[in-house]
Amino acid sequence: MNGPLRVSTACPTCGASIDFEEGTQAFRCGFCGSMLWITGYHRTLTYSISERISAEKAAATAVGELRARYPGFRLAEVLLVFLPFYRFSGAAFWLDPEEERANELSEEERKTIRDALAMAGKFGGTRESGDQRWTLKTRRVEKTFPAFDLGISDLYSLGVRASVLPLSIFQPELLTKRGRLIPVGRPEGEALEIGRKQESSGRALRAMEGRLSLIYFPFYLASCEKGEERCTLFLDAVSGQLASSDQRAFALPQGATPDSFSVIRFRPLKCPNCGWGLPVRPLDVILACSTCGRAWQAGGEDLLEVPAQFESAPQGTHPKELRYLPFWVMAAEANDMPQGIPANGLLRVPAVASRNFHGIGQMALALMRSQVPISPAPFESGPCLEGCSYTKGEAQKIAGEILLLHLLQKGLPIEKAEKVSWRLGDPALVWSPFTARGVDYIEPRTGFGVLKNLLL
Repeated sequence: MNGPLRVSTACPTCGASIDFEEGTQAFRCGFCGSMLWITGYHRTLTYSISERISAEKAAATAVGELRARYPGFRLAEVLLVFLPFYRFSGAAFWLDPEEERANELSEEERKTIRDALAMAGKFGGTRESGDQRWTLKTRRVEKTFPAFDLGISDLYSLGVRASVLPLSIFQPELLTKRGRLIPVGRPEGEALEIGRKQESSGRALRAMEGRLSLIYFPFYLASCEKGEERCTLFLDAVSGQLASSDQRAFALPQGATPDSFSVIRFRPLKCPNCGWGLPVRPLDVILACSTCGRAWQAGGEDLLEVPAQFESAPQGTHPKELRYLPFWVMAAEANDMPQGIPANGLLRVPAVASRNFHGIGQMALALMRSQVPISPAPFESGPCLEGCSYTKGEAQKIAGEILLLHLLQKGLPIEKAEKVSWRLGDPALVWSPFTARGVDYIEPRTGFGVLKNLLL
């Protein structure tokens, strides 16, 4: 898959044509300004793609294919069918080893550079294990695969087609007027396992989250016969090209779409507590109200409150200079820790999306190593709250990679570092103040700096 998919629909407030990125939770109508959130974020939302060629054109293509591939066969029937495909989208996190170039710098020069970067709060870090520099990386994973069970090996993916065609919100009553809906034959749990399974030439990917969508794609099924012999052609109903052929007749399965698959609905994007508008940030999974300080996460058709705290701002700072970034804060304790390395600490996993995931990990390590305590403060309306892009479960998986990076930077070989067992406490969501200084946001207690344009 090449990038996010686009969903085209009508604004439920003004009726204007709008589109938004599939997988987002909120959007703003460019015509009437309505701020809306999409229900069912944690469910398998269902979409469809419309056919673009007629049955007559599909029949003509099928006849041409028969003459070339199956001489003597005749076309018996052309039927429009909508085949369901799962789309998995998620994120993988892992540590990637990078060999240092020998003799490029002396050890004294490398140490001076590392110490300077660490003091400035930039991305660098301390001496890392062996001759390797470990980088915390992330990548998006997008792929489609069949949700049906017809035994057609050629129809294993939608490829790039779904990324260049607009998706429509699933309306089964409209599709069944034009063709047949093929029921889903693969359970969601099995589909998630397929989506999360990734090939890696290096170190195994340790953390993978993701969600499923369901896309009904149109094909023309051309049934053909020659005496007692049968064959079936599947024609792409968008491009008109032959997608698959099989020398057998297909008995299409009967059934309906499972109730667990949800159709998109829209609701006003307002704080359930105070009624004030919530920020429209497509990547956020938890929305924070800057008026009353409550945090909300989608739960089916409703917004459910997530307990959250706010830390006190440094004395003497002006509110306009502050930007609050979200963290999942959890206690971390290890068994059998090598001598000289603390066996416990308070880990803050940054919950804001970033273009430089290694820098985000370095910020977490800087805060953990300085043992900055939590300093909660009463919420005051009006602060600039950065959105929370990771759930509690995602934060726990990211924490494992950050702690592994911590041990590697303390000099442990990868074989020993991976054997250290960490116990993580229940994560708590905390918004912490950063001070805007030039191109950076500065963490006031450690001086660690994050480039503004790295935050998404």
